[in-house]
Amino acid sequence: MNSHPRGRVFSDVIPSFDRTSPRLGWLLLVVVILGACGGKGVAVVDGLRRAIAGVAIGATADEVRRALGEPDEVRREGDKLPWMVGVAEEWAYGVLGGKGGFAAAGLVLFDDQGKVSATARPDDPESLRPGADRIPSDPGELAAPSGMICRLDRVRAEDGGVAARVTLLNDGKHVFRHAHDHTGIGGNLVVELFDARGELLERSDMLTLHSPYSADPDDWPVLVIEPGESASEDVRLGWRWSQFGALPAGRYGIRVAFPFEGHRFFPSDTVAFELSEALR
Repeated sequence: MNSHPRGRVFSDVIPSFDRTSPRLGWLLLVVVILGACGGKGVAVVDGLRRAIAGVAIGATADEVRRALGEPDEVRREGDKLPWMVGVAEEWAYGVLGGKGGFAAAGLVLFDDQGKVSATARPDDPESLRPGADRIPSDPGELAAPSGMICRLDRVRAEDGGVAARVTLLNDGKHVFRHAHDHTGIGGNLVVELFDARGELLERSDMLTLHSPYSADPDDWPVLVIEPGESASEDVRLGWRWSQFGALPAGRYGIRVAFPFEGHRFFPSDTVAFELSEALR
């Protein structure tokens, strides 16, 4: 991580991903009706996510079928190794692309007794810190009242994820200080992934990956950014995507958000990136 004056930041910013561009115009209504996930409408996928959230642990396959319908794909060891110990198979809903594609609605996991052992949704708020599921939906950058700004650039797809640079810019009048028991910027981020139409595909909290620096807050490092200066960190995003399957080739948007003020997360602009082949 490094600090530098504001004017030296962002020499090669990737153009923003605009989810509300007028150029889409009349297509927006079509998007709402047709959606983006395996031919299912957006409302259908949202409904499936809510239904998956209501599936009880211990439910049978027949009970899941009655609640959700047949899965788009059943994945077993040899197809896609289930990601939790004791899982015999997983049912994928809202699959994008072909076999093994990203399950945009979510997963239902069964044990070797044929009972539900867990569920997983790409937008599951239970895996997030308080406030992380209430990030403003507008795709643009949002500055904190203190003047702190989170920016994302140098986004590029790599095997298993996305590499990027995150910069925290102090455009306010006071010194910004943030004590943390993990990496200063990357470990604090919430990441949101969007499809080409701007629909949310996945939201994940980077803090779930961190290893505590110390149990004593007095020993924690402090990130300090003076007014007019910034701190940048190269990060790797998308660690959780692969649990839902491979993102098919195409255009996506990504943004990050930082908790500058308590449980309030302030997002970067949304940046477009292209996958020339499926990201596994």
